[in-house]
Amino acid sequence: MRSAAAGALLLALAALSAGGARAGANDAPSPPGRASAQAWFSQIDGDRAEPLDAEWWLPTEVNPSALLLLQHGFARRCANLRPLLQALAEADLAVVCVNADMARGAPGLARQWAARLGQGAPDFRLPDGRALPATWITAGHSAGGAWAVRMAAALRRGPAAASLAGVLLLDPVSGGADFDPALASLLDADARTGAPPVPVKVLAAEPGRCNVQGRTTESMSTRAGPLRIERWPGSTHVDAEGEATDTLAVMACGQGPPTEALIARTQAWMVLSARQIVDDASRKGKASRSNASGASSGM
Repeated sequence: MRSAAAGALLLALAALSAGGARAGANDAPSPPGRASAQAWFSQIDGDRAEPLDAEWWLPTEVNPSALLLLQHGFARRCANLRPLLQALAEADLAVVCVNADMARGAPGLARQWAARLGQGAPDFRLPDGRALPATWITAGHSAGGAWAVRMAAALRRGPAAASLAGVLLLDPVSGGADFDPALASLLDADARTGAPPVPVKVLAAEPGRCNVQGRTTESMSTRAGPLRIERWPGSTHVDAEGEATDTLAVMACGQGPPTEALIARTQAWMVLSARQIVDDASRKGKASRSNASGASSGM
């Protein structure tokens, strides 16, 4: 495991309870490099709740600057994003990925998780017992990108909307007609609350089989609002997975294996984009507090 400037990383692999019990500092000690967590994620089907496995990456010597919820693609697992998860944690982010069915961007899971996280945020803790960061980013690769848009849109409608700072998408595939209205709700100011639009940053790959010839990002490019789309020559759908991809994915996508240069560039793009979102949220928070203080002193 690579060492990080902020300290060794804490990897947590946990079967998370359907009951959503809080992870806290009083949990039983875990072996070095691992921690068990009872937390937020399950799949609810009627009255039945199925626990889902989650993978956490946390910086250990600094408090995380943000919570980044990053989802894998269709028929993939968090292990396929592990190098990226680690790189983001090394950039002082608390990162979680849940092994779940991402078919059609998992709209039901996005709504369930957003409701649970939004309602329980004041009481939730990270697996090591630390407080949940106040700034949140949703992110995803392929169908996980569609989930990230739906999750962000659902969070924005809930009680924790102010925590949502941005969305990061890695060659997203929309997975359904509800993707466009969800995206539109992020890129427009909230008519109910007056909240500004949510920034959405996209790293697209060259058109191919696995991104449906780039149709999702092509459609997104017609949107107005704080949306930025980048595409690099020679990029593939599995660049985000990097060295954790496999022969099956490379053959299915038909674009060849990812190069070391594009793997490194993709990870750097994610880290830089997340930091920009966090910095922008911090500046906006300071400006809001300053305006509130000025208004109060003028009364």
